[in-house]
Amino acid sequence: FYVKERGCVPPFTLGHEPLGIVEALGPRAKGAKVGDKRLVYPWIGCGKCAVCKAGQDNYCVSGTRFLGVNRAGAY
Repeated sequence: FYVKERGCVPPFTLGHEPLGIVEALGPRAKGAKVGDKRLVYPWIGCGKCAVCKAGQDNYCVSGTRFLGVNRAGAY
């Protein structure tokens, strides 16, 4: 897998659907508890545009970034 124009330049960690077990929670964490299995949401929107504010950050107009393609991923 090599997509230089998207930022995938070896060496690069692939994986856009990491799964893990919650080990600790921050003071403002909601909806999870230690021991829960969780999937990490891979899309990273800007959080400022109308699309992101509508909860559709995978369509972010500023150029969606996502784990495993233009950000290091995980498994």
